[in-house]
Amino acid sequence: MTTLWDRQQKLLTGVLINKLSMKTQFITDEKGNKTGVILSTKDYERLMDEVDEAHTARIYDKAKSKKLTFRPFDEALKNIEQKRSKRKSI
Repeated sequence: MTTLWDRQQKLLTGVLINKLSMKTQFITDEKGNKTGVILSTKDYERLMDEVDEAHTARIYDKAKSKKLTFRPFDEALKNIEQKRSKRKSI
């Protein structure tokens, strides 16, 4: 099952390949359908950097859309210590 995130990544990848002027070679099946792509290591790293930036921006936008909540410092510290002790016991 293809998720919305998968479809967005495929679209983003196609846009980035065009945007970054990458030299691509496509692998095709016997019917001519594209089944894979070959990129240089340099182009692959550039692509991964762009995808990472887009993902970071998505996370930032999601975080900014949430309402900020605050709790007392002592309560937050207690919660952190509880999580740490749970990790140690596992």
